[in-house]
Amino acid sequence: MNFETLIIDDDPGVLYYHEMMVMESGLSSHPYCFNNPLSALEFLKLNQEKKVDFLVFLDLNMPKMSGWEFLEKLNELNLDIKYKVVIVTSSLSQHDKLKSQNYAQIEAFWEKPLTDQNCITFLEKLKSS
Repeated sequence: MNFETLIIDDDPGVLYYHEMMVMESGLSSHPYCFNNPLSALEFLKLNQEKKVDFLVFLDLNMPKMSGWEFLEKLNELNLDIKYKVVIVTSSLSQHDKLKSQNYAQIEAFWEKPLTDQNCITFLEKLKSS
């Protein structure tokens, strides 16, 4: 399975920590980190010609663009890419959890912080699918 990993979170400390968890778990040796969802959208646009799937770890509560707005914009762009999304959020809102079920791309809804065990379990799931 060939995929590239993106981590999107507005908090630099969380972004760094999640990057370390993704790398230490073996999920990705070089995740792309974005503190601005607009930059992540631009990255996906520029890389849609690659023959890889994208795995996106996405925060929901960000000031410039929420995770929900990111997903809507990504759908509107209608890019020629395959991607899976894992919501990694501090939101404990039942509404957010239920809303995530309306998006086929969302594979999981996890509370922060991301752990290496989350990543290892998800990697095993990807390998078996």
